Amino acid sequence: MKLHACILVLVASTNVAFGQTSPQLPMKTLPDELIEWNSEPFGMSFKLVDHEGSKAARLTASPEPESPASHLGLAAGDSIVALDGKPITTSQDFVSHLGRTRVKWIRRLDQQVLDAEVDVPQDRGERVDQKELRQIVLREINQGYLRFRPARVWVDNDVVHWDLGRPLINENEAWDVPTVAQAQVEVVRAGFSRPDWQRFWEPYLQRIESIIEEATMYQSLLKYPSPEMLWRYDGRIRNVYDEAARRAQATIKQPVQTIFPSPQGIGDPRPRFAATLTTSSGRGTILLMARMKYVLKTSKGNALRPEDWIRVESGGIVYKNGFYVYQILDPTGNTSEPKTVLISGTATRLVLQ
Repeated sequence: MKLHACILVLVASTNVAFGQTSPQLPMKTLPDELIEWNSEPFGMSFKLVDHEGSKAARLTASPEPESPASHLGLAAGDSIVALDGKPITTSQDFVSHLGRTRVKWIRRLDQQVLDAEVDVPQDRGERVDQKELRQIVLREINQGYLRFRPARVWVDNDVVHWDLGRPLINENEAWDVPTVAQAQVEVVRAGFSRPDWQRFWEPYLQRIESIIEEATMYQSLLKYPSPEMLWRYDGRIRNVYDEAARRAQATIKQPVQTIFPSPQGIGDPRPRFAATLTTSSGRGTILLMARMKYVLKTSKGNALRPEDWIRVESGGIVYKNGFYVYQILDPTGNTSEPKTVLISGTATRLVLQ
């Protein structure tokens, strides 16, 4: 499922003393009728509308062929009002009701109320849940593809300094909210490895991971994600870090200063570099994609689409910084196996095999 917009904001980019709350960002929400959702398990797109004190999911287009919604005979304009006898309340209802499901809907053509059972596949499709996301992030860290500034603690003039570290994510990789948040969690886990600090931080990190799971669910449902819909997760995650700061101030009973993660999850301040990419033969087209984007897209066995790649003719220049996956499309139409390349200030002319 293509995500057309996302925002990457974690917590305030400032030094904040423990016991203080970081500056709050405005929380914005869009009216339900302006948001189009997508349920991969049901095979349909819909908007939430008011219905008898609750909600209804009104289909915005014909269901996908051979999908559960199609098997029910649903059409654009029909409204689902209940699942398993329970009224529709949020878009998440279409993630939590899987397997054999009883669906109640109102047919648009004659306003007749219909009721039937259908098998809804329990596979999440393209969605990577929080546990899977954590495994991906840890693997990328262990393989050296996800770099970070470590979290650390030091004392200076009787003031305890906590630096929560940050993942080194360059902005053109366009990581999404859950991925940035999970990477930050692992940076904190790795930096505060002393047993007493682990006991302090782990409950907070687990709460953040529950928010990350909610965010992955919402991203799987949003057909056209908007930044406003993702503010809520950034704010909730930031509030957990702030709560940890307040508790630490009360526990340590001495001045504490903390350095929070940077805004937008962008932890790599280095500029993008002009890199010339050529193939060993000097011919063909180079297909390029940020490595984390590639890993996330292929982790569920999903096929990559042509528009997912950046196309660069051999000898062309790109302005990038970080790890990228590439394939070479030769003049005969054959594509090489995917490989990883690092674009940095010390590698600005690369010959790709």
